[in-house]
Formats: sequence, structure tokens, C-alpha cells
Amino acid sequence: MIGALITIADQKIREILSIETLCWLFLIGSLYALYRLVNLHHATHKVLRGLMLGVNALIHLVFLSSITSVITENWSISMQMMTLSFAWALYAVAGVVFGVVKGKKNIRLVGIILLLLTLCKIVLVDLQFVTIIVRTVLFIGLGTIGLLVSRLFYVKK
Repeated sequence: MIGALITIADQKIREILSIETLCWLFLIGSLYALYRLVNLHHATHKVLRGLMLGVNALIHLVFLSSITSVITENWSISMQMMTLSFAWALYAVAGVVFGVVKGKKNIRLVGIILLLLTLCKIVLVDLQFVTIIVRTVLFIGLGTIGLLVSRLFYVKK
């Protein structure tokens, strides 16, 4: 039993650390370097900086989706969809929290847009595939995340 679990875990680790994952990490790193370069040399071009930040966030979201699908490939479709939605929501919340803590309005705005994108995914895609129990968990979880994020904006300083 333990040997089988170790074999499965080893296989999952090999899948996660595949050449595709290394390519994704290289892409994310190069986009981050490009963002830093644009930020350094074109500091007055807010539209260009915002566009680069949005592209980076979407690439991170695709990478996060790829990792989540590898981890949950043997699970039911309901659990896969729920896990992916929660991963997206946690990534969006991390962006909002980072933006609030560092005082970066653009990052905070991208986090809020990603939260809205997650809500759209849940309503337009997930509801067709998941059971009523999973729907309940998704909406309660997303509502809780929404309440926690809203508290970040209304904390008295």
C-alpha cells in the first residue's frame, strides 16, 4: 500500500517537473523580466505597464491551471472544477492582498479582475458540470473570499 502511494507520488512529481513545466517557468520568468524592463525604461507609460502586468497575470493563471489539472487528473470532474476555481480565487486574492500591502493599485486591480473572472468561470462553466453540493461549496467559498477581500479595503488605518 505504501509502496503504491510512493510510486503514484513519484509519478506526479515527474509530471509536474516535466519539460513543459520548465518551459512555463521560463516563459513566466522572461515575462517578469520584460515587465521589469518596461517598468524601468518606460515608467511614464502606464498603459504599457498595465498591459504587461495583465499578460503576466494571465500567463500565471494558465500555468496554475496546468499544474492544478496535473494534480487532480484522477479526481472526479466536480472536484477538478472546484479545485481549479479555488486555485484561481486564491491566486486572485494573493494579488489583491499583495497590492494592498505594497500599495500597488495596478496589482490590486488585476487581482479584482481575476476574482471577477473566477466568478464568471463558476457561473458560466462550472455550474454545468458540478453537483449541487459542490455548487454550494463553490459559492460559499467564493462569497467568503469576497467578504475577506472587501474587508481589506475598508480597514481603518
